[in-house]
Amino acid sequence: MASVRKFRPQSAGQVERVSRTKVELAANVAVRKGRPAVIDGGYYREPAAGVETLSPLRGRWTQDVDNTGGAAGAKVAEIDFYKEFQVAWLNNDTEGSPVQKADRGSQCFWAGPFTVTSAADGNSAAGEVFDVTSDGRFVAVKLEA
Repeated sequence: MASVRKFRPQSAGQVERVSRTKVELAANVAVRKGRPAVIDGGYYREPAAGVETLSPLRGRWTQDVDNTGGAAGAKVAEIDFYKEFQVAWLNNDTEGSPVQKADRGSQCFWAGPFTVTSAADGNSAAGEVFDVTSDGRFVAVKLEA
C-alpha cells in the first residue's frame, strides 16, 4: 500500500496513490487501533467523538498511540483510509497566499501550471488539499476520479 511521506516529492506534478499514511495527532488525544479517525477543526487527526468541529470519517487507526498531555503534532499515528485515492504534488505559492497545513481538507486554487494557492479571488479551484510538506514547498492535492 502506498503512503505519503514527508519530503517525498522531488518535483511538481508527481502523482501517487494513497491508501494509508502517518499523520500528526491533535493535542492531548490517544488513538486506538481499529477505531475511526477524523480531522479536528485545524488539521490534526484525532479519534471520532461528539465534537462539533470534526470532519467526516476518513479511515481507521492502524496502531495505538498516546499523545495524552502532548502538544498538537508531537506524535504521529498511521491511518488506513477507507478508500484509495490519488494525489498530485504541486508547488506551493511562495509569493501570495501559500497553502498551509491548516488548509487540509479545504479547496486550493490554481496560481500557475504546477502551482497552487489558498487565494480564491480570480483563481479556479484545483482540488482538496490532502497534505503540505513540513517545509511548505509542496502541496498534495486530491485528484478527482
